[in-house]
Amino acid sequence: MAPAVSSFLSGANPLENPLSLLIIQVIVIVSFSRLIAIGLKFLKQPLVIAEVIGGILLGKSALGRIPGFSQTLFPESSLNGLSLIANVGLVFYLFLVGLELDAVGMFSSFKKSAFISLSGVLIPFGLGLGTSVLLYQNLMPQPSDVPFVSFLIFIGVATSITAFPVLARILTERNLLGTVVGQAAISSAAVDDILAWILLLIVVAMINNTGNYIVALYAFLCIVGWGLFLIFLVRPLFHKFIAAAEKNETISEFTLVVTFLLVLISAWFTEAVGVHAIFGAFLIGLITPHDNGFAIKVAEKIEDFVCSLLLPLYFAYSGINTRIDQLNSAISWAMVGLVMLTVMTGKIGGCFLASKMSGYSNRESLSIGVLMNTKGLVELIVLNIGLKAGVINVEVFTVMVVMALLTTFMTVPVISLIYPQKYHRENFVQKHSEEGTSSITESGKVQVQDLNSLPNFFEKEDQKVKALFPIIVSKDTNFIISIFQLISSMLSVEATALRLIDIETRPSAIMKMQGAESIEKDHSLNLFKFAAKFSLSTLEMMLHITGKENFVHHIIETSARNNSNIVVLSHGLDTDEVSFGTQTKFFNDLFLQSRCTTAVLLYNKIEENNEAYEASLNTVRSVNSVIMKSSSIQIASVLYVLFNGGTHSREALRFALLCSLKEGSTLRILVCKETGIESSSKIIEIEKQDTIQNDLNLLQGDEKVKDRELLENFKALNKKNFEIQELEVFKFDEISKIKKFKKSDLIIVGKDYFLQNQFSTNKLSTTPFPSSMVVVNHAM
Repeated sequence: MAPAVSSFLSGANPLENPLSLLIIQVIVIVSFSRLIAIGLKFLKQPLVIAEVIGGILLGKSALGRIPGFSQTLFPESSLNGLSLIANVGLVFYLFLVGLELDAVGMFSSFKKSAFISLSGVLIPFGLGLGTSVLLYQNLMPQPSDVPFVSFLIFIGVATSITAFPVLARILTERNLLGTVVGQAAISSAAVDDILAWILLLIVVAMINNTGNYIVALYAFLCIVGWGLFLIFLVRPLFHKFIAAAEKNETISEFTLVVTFLLVLISAWFTEAVGVHAIFGAFLIGLITPHDNGFAIKVAEKIEDFVCSLLLPLYFAYSGINTRIDQLNSAISWAMVGLVMLTVMTGKIGGCFLASKMSGYSNRESLSIGVLMNTKGLVELIVLNIGLKAGVINVEVFTVMVVMALLTTFMTVPVISLIYPQKYHRENFVQKHSEEGTSSITESGKVQVQDLNSLPNFFEKEDQKVKALFPIIVSKDTNFIISIFQLISSMLSVEATALRLIDIETRPSAIMKMQGAESIEKDHSLNLFKFAAKFSLSTLEMMLHITGKENFVHHIIETSARNNSNIVVLSHGLDTDEVSFGTQTKFFNDLFLQSRCTTAVLLYNKIEENNEAYEASLNTVRSVNSVIMKSSSIQIASVLYVLFNGGTHSREALRFALLCSLKEGSTLRILVCKETGIESSSKIIEIEKQDTIQNDLNLLQGDEKVKDRELLENFKALNKKNFEIQELEVFKFDEISKIKKFKKSDLIIVGKDYFLQNQFSTNKLSTTPFPSSMVVVNHAM
């Protein structure tokens, strides 16, 4: 008869059920580590620190001292089950680590990073050998059953490791990945990681076959042979299978199952040989193809479950085994200080000297050394292997864990101090230039220096529109290109397409950064390149990988460096529970800092049947901006300007002229008979409420004079495709009833008109927009 399930309804203790106890342990570990992470987030510390500290606090060093705590939540009998689940998570995490280490890309960067990496391994390894003598004599029981050679090599490996995954996350979070220091550190750490795993493989083979080095040699040779088998036989077949099976953007369930089976088979083999399952998983990660983003797609499928749920169990298990309370003597803490001194001298000093000899400045060389001193995850894996194998005892394990925590903890504050942003030299901005190949002759070009000179720019020569087109969301590209094509159809345009890619801390995001994204491979930039070939434009393409918080800085910096007349970017709109009055910090900062016309194309995502994008609808209130709300990327040849007077309306009219030069286009200017006064007072009231700098000149008498002069200039052009009509009514819903705008029409208005018509309070789904709309702000 099956045993009865423990139920509190029958008076039984549910924690006596192994599954029930495991679930509670997972809940407690994950919740506790996340609570600690909230506090450490303010110190810019990686999540692994919180997870290990959480484990230490849950162990016998802290909360375990409360009577009954460990016996109830973490009894000794349950730790084997917890360890088993944690190691399954570790296996798949090492598979992710292998995916991150693109073997092809790493081989290509080996020359420039090898010297720094080898120095960062060999020097601390040598110093670690000396330190191991004192650790062995003072902290290991004497006489010890552990051969000194195994202990010596193990400590040497443990002191020479750089934790590549943790370092990658620190670099992304601190926006250092695009700097010369970040690139040098990440390339060197990748090579360092491979060297460390090779050394660890040797050590584990020796540990698991203590006293029988012939068997240890056989184990090592078996793993080498298995690696060669995977590289030269399995990898080509795997690549062919992926190429044949994966024709779509998404990865199929069958392909995913095949990949996971390869991971488990390889992990089983290396475990059965007597090394560790993580080596097999790591090798499959290395041979997994990166073509067409396959490795990234696989990582995206499993990274959240593995990193958020399973991996914290492993770190918590490490923390539970850490006994800070056993460091209760002066000699124990002296050993902690000695290990810290050894590691920092060897790693920071070795990498500093190598970086200096490689041509980096003193500050950059020191920064590379500090970054390479990061331990974290890989160190803890190594220490747990050593503890489980019996090559180190709990006291040595605790000393090394404290060292790993302190060296990782110090990385962010120290690097922030010695390498602040003003010293950053960016190394991950890719540039490429293209010349337009339109058949229109040079004499047919129309050129413009300043939007404020419109519409008289026809008289000027040897001047160009200098336009910057930032692309943040790839699906926005067609919308941005549609404006680019309107402007460049008859104008000579110096265009810059600036691709901005956000850095995230997920493994898949870091993999994208490390080479999956480039100018040659970026779809958005390739579309721009194709469009530029059929225009009167020169095109510079730039790709910049950075944090979202730096997007505004790079847009403003690039536009200032290029002396841009206009910046055009796009933003998708959500229609549910979002109003035009919403404004994010991104747009607020962009428009307040911008010193040229800035066009933000807003389009209805639901009408476009696109997936939800990252950002929501935002209304722009600031210095000189243009907003487009577009329900279609097919912008037609009819453009309407709703002109109610003031600087914003005049800027809208100038922008409309830029977009209406295309042959066959029609520009219809609808003028309010009573322009400027009523609408101006309303916009000032709205902007004061939002503490946004407003245009105080709107109420001055010369505004109407400027309005009339601009309209007279347009009339004087006497162009057949320009029409000016006065209207008695000027609210948008009233105009839309008269004009019956088509869905393909482009409507351009000033920001004051946009806000006056209560678009700032109406939801997108209720506003009467049959057409695309551009809202224009004028620069102060």
